[in-house]
Amino acid sequence: MDQRGRSHIAALMRRDVMDAVRNRTVLVMVAASAALGWVFRTITVQGVRFEPGEPPAFLMTFVIGCAPAFVGCVMTLYVMAEERERGMYLTLAEAGVSLAEVAVAKLLSALVATLAVEGLLCLLLGLPMGLAVQALLLSVPAMLPVLLAGLAFGLLATEQMASSVFAVPITLMATMPLIAFLSAGLRQVWWLMPGGQAAELARALCGMESAASPALLAGLMVAWVAACGAFSFLAHRSAAAHLKEELDRAL
Repeated sequence: MDQRGRSHIAALMRRDVMDAVRNRTVLVMVAASAALGWVFRTITVQGVRFEPGEPPAFLMTFVIGCAPAFVGCVMTLYVMAEERERGMYLTLAEAGVSLAEVAVAKLLSALVATLAVEGLLCLLLGLPMGLAVQALLLSVPAMLPVLLAGLAFGLLATEQMASSVFAVPITLMATMPLIAFLSAGLRQVWWLMPGGQAAELARALCGMESAASPALLAGLMVAWVAACGAFSFLAHRSAAAHLKEELDRAL
């Protein structure tokens, strides 16, 4: 990528982050994440049936799963569908900005915003500094399948109504590890799915038994990142072809 492409990505990232700060939907999602965090923290503090290490592991899983679904998904899927419907990408293409540059900027800005919200949640939940740092480090590979899937669906969505349908699998991908944390039967299956490895590693970090070895969990996590990355690549190729057709008609 040349200097011009990097400058385009940097400019788009600045715009995306500033838009997110002013976007009421994003702000509502941040508030909802904080409210849910307060509820779960209250449950873990007052609960008496937890195993040793289970409360912090549960809260770490919440941090890792909630922010990508609530914030990252909005910045990729919903915002991209809205911008596509408004014809913004056609305008950017006419100005020499490629769809690949738009996609990279969206992914990076969503990653930054999600990490910021996760840091806020760690503070609100009162996680010890060591566990908070580990949760943030673990969240980067854990959130990438969610963000990449959101990016792919955002590229495929041609209008905002479609984004509501596409949001269902992304939300399940991000939140099911938290639900599986409460169900032994579901956990036996979901640790193989996206996000499940992060939940199991959180259990291991808190002294609990995990479903598999850390090496196997890390390998599965990398495999899901690669799979969702391939999906986003194919989605970009399809969306870029449609955008080229629109640009040719406009010219």
